[in-house]
Amino acid sequence: MIDYEALREDLKQELYGAAFGGGFSGAFLEAGDVDDASPDELLRMARNNGIDPEDYER
Repeated sequence: MIDYEALREDLKQELYGAAFGGGFSGAFLEAGDVDDASPDELLRMARNNGIDPEDYER
């Protein structure tokens, strides 16, 4: 089972870091969508941003 809340928090941090550190406004917009993402959407977003969801299995 995947800890979706931990994945959600880490994904938001990753996206906000990209937005503020690199000036990538698309990451800022995507970070806003993380809270409302379904589990399937969250997995897709994580993979698209280089986060391995398997790291969040408990």
